[in-house]
This record gives sequence, C-alpha cells and structure tokens, in this order.
Amino acid sequence: MAGIDLLNIDLSVFYQLALFLLTVLILSRLLIKPVTATLEERRRRLAPAAEEDRLARTIAAKEAEYAELLNAVRSAAGKVRQEMRADAVKAERELVAQAQARVKTRLTEARGELARTLASARNELKAEIPQLTKDLARALIGRDL
Repeated sequence: MAGIDLLNIDLSVFYQLALFLLTVLILSRLLIKPVTATLEERRRRLAPAAEEDRLARTIAAKEAEYAELLNAVRSAAGKVRQEMRADAVKAERELVAQAQARVKTRLTEARGELARTLASARNELKAEIPQLTKDLARALIGRDL
C-alpha cells in the first residue's frame, strides 16, 4: 500500500504551499512589478516613435501613390498632346491644300484673263496698224499717202 501513502496530505504540503506563495509574492514585488513597470515605461516612450514610423510609412506610401498618379497623368497628357499635334498637322495640311487649290484656280483664271486681254490688245493694235502706218509715214515724209 505504498501508493496510498502518496495521497496522504500532511503538514509538509502546507509548508511547501506557503513557501511557494511567499516566493511568488516576493518575486512579484521585487522582480515582476519593476520589470513590468520598466517595460510599460519603455512602451510608453516608444509609442510616439512608433506613431512617427507609422506616419512616415503612410507618407511614403502616399508619395509613391502620388508619383504613380502623376506619371499616369503626364503620360495621358503626352498622349493628348500628341493627338492634338497630329490633328493640327492634319488641319494644316488640309488648309495648305485648300489654299494651293485656290491659288491654282486663281492663277488659271488670271492666265485666262491675261490671254483674253492680250488677244484683245493684239486685235485692237491690228485694227489700228493701217492708221498708225499712215500717221508714221506722214510724220516721216511730211505728206499724206
């Protein structure tokens, strides 16, 4: 019945329990409370630094997001600018082509008008040649022919 002796509670168990509780109380007051207080003070002092670090990470993330957005906007603006330039070049070419067509038409009209005027002047001169010849001969010879 050796196993039954193990279950008997005697006075030494109470002494051990009292010593354990006394050790816990002493350790709590001398070691655990000061260490906990020191850790809490450290945590309290580091809280602003942790907040600054969190804010710095947030700012860095926002700056990266801003830079990415700015690059996207610049890229879109560049595309719009290129499209506008292409449209302007196209419009310029159309205007130049229209102007060249108008100039060509006006030049053709002017050449036609010049040819008509030249033909008219020639016809008038041809009609006046006999009279001019008579006037020239009279001036040179001094008498009528």
